[in-house]
Amino acid sequence: MNLLLDTHTFVWWVSGETIEIGARALPLIEDPDNVVFVSAASAYEIVFKHRKGLWPDIALLAADVAGEVEAADFTELPVGFQHMQIAGNLVEVHRDPFDRILAAQALTGSMPILSADRKLDQFGVQRIW
Repeated sequence: MNLLLDTHTFVWWVSGETIEIGARALPLIEDPDNVVFVSAASAYEIVFKHRKGLWPDIALLAADVAGEVEAADFTELPVGFQHMQIAGNLVEVHRDPFDRILAAQALTGSMPILSADRKLDQFGVQRIW
């Protein structure tokens, strides 16, 4: 199964804070038969929020997001024009641009997003937590 990690889920995984990850989501990440994607939008969100001082404890991750994706044996999901067009057309119920892009990628790829953020449900994505 293809799965998309929400940015927080990826941060918790890399930080070893798997206790924060939902009971339904964690075994899916750990299952070697699943392909786990991390969006390029998450890389931007991680670096941006770290630089702004919103995530001060993730300096190592912010310095090498691609390396951490590779070390976790996850797969990078590039952001394309189709993702951005869909994100731009999503209803205005949730304005966070990072979440809108992730929702668009989940919808485009017909894959669930592993996230604690219930606001994503308003976009019609399949959210597992």
